[in-house]
Amino acid sequence: MERYVLGQSALGFISDNHREEVLDLQLEKNSYYYNALIYGNVLTLQEKPIKEAKISFYDVCNNKIGTVYSSNDGFYTFFKVNLYTKIKIITKKEGYQTDISDLLKICSRKINYDVYLRKTPLSKQVLISGYLTDSAGIPLEGVNVYLLTKLYKENKVYKVTTTNSHGQFVFANIPLGLYRIFVNDPEFAIYNKPVKITGCDKIFNFNIKLKEKTVATRIMGQITDDNNDPIPYAVVVLYKVDNTGTYIPTAHTVCDQEGAYCFSNVSFADYVVKAKI
Repeated sequence: MERYVLGQSALGFISDNHREEVLDLQLEKNSYYYNALIYGNVLTLQEKPIKEAKISFYDVCNNKIGTVYSSNDGFYTFFKVNLYTKIKIITKKEGYQTDISDLLKICSRKINYDVYLRKTPLSKQVLISGYLTDSAGIPLEGVNVYLLTKLYKENKVYKVTTTNSHGQFVFANIPLGLYRIFVNDPEFAIYNKPVKITGCDKIFNFNIKLKEKTVATRIMGQITDDNNDPIPYAVVVLYKVDNTGTYIPTAHTVCDQEGAYCFSNVSFADYVVKAKI
């Protein structure tokens, strides 16, 4: 590398009346004079060139010095590394494994550094994604979703994840095989569905709508007189009280010999009971 940049003087002229001219020229120092030229090829393991690979250069503090890309025939050059420093070279290309060099000591003005990239192995695993909602289509957050596999006729938990605020969940890196998606939340009916993973590099998507679990509700009591003695066989009427304070009869029954009564599977609301002999 030349110490000075190629310079050019001012315009001078020679003529019959001006036969002598002084053209002084001050040369500018080459800012790259104390840099090293790093060059090379990015190749496959079979020595075939890899074009448009990204080659980045970092100092010992992991600060990026610069980046270049390989040409169509895999060639690259870089001229911004100072002599007598240490650098790391990271080479990336989609479809190939990233190559990270050791720290290289730059002691020469020209350094040939070839990079060999190994192709990324074809994935033989898949992705299972899903969307969990209630019966009204509202996303369910914080619900555990299990991926089960059978081993010797027994269900085994292979993976477990939790839905996010959008009701979404993902199982990644799933080998081929037979599985079950299992949801067992106390507020919903159990979801248990098989999924057979037979193809590679696929995404299996599940939109799961959980049914709310029927909750056993009861209103019960005892009918007594003013001496707290049970009144047998009284007719008991159940009234729902709406938000206007109106009483709406919804069910009736007859209490037993001990004055006890019970209404089952009562929907959520406010209620009163009335009794008559």
